[in-house]
Amino acid sequence: MNDHKIIIGLSNLHFRFGHISIIQYLSALFNNHLFLAVPPLYKITGGNNILYAIDDNDREMIIEKKFKKSKVEISRFKGLGEMLPNQLRDTTMKKETRKLVQVSINNSPIEYYELIIDQLMGSKADARFKFIQENANFYANT
Repeated sequence: MNDHKIIIGLSNLHFRFGHISIIQYLSALFNNHLFLAVPPLYKITGGNNILYAIDDNDREMIIEKKFKKSKVEISRFKGLGEMLPNQLRDTTMKKETRKLVQVSINNSPIEYYELIIDQLMGSKADARFKFIQENANFYANT
């Protein structure tokens, strides 16, 4: 807690599909000092340069600004398991290069979060599917 941050590394980018609500519940416990380390979705290689993008917009901006529309090779990660240890270290764990997203909660009562956790972590797959379908777009900025 030197930086007054608690950082959670994510696997398989679940937070983009509604699971962030569980993390929001934890955020209340840590008084908004909770952050998510966001792994990249794309590896962009051009010549001897390798850059990483966290989403589609970031990918396009990097190609346009850093590679000047020259020929690039793009790899998409489906999860952290596809990344080599040095890639994970350099993109998600290294303080100088990682992308952090602060988790904040609204003023909903704790019962609201308990219901969401039950929907996402409970045994009813249909409740989980319904929640994800209704809430998948609420996380827009990575």
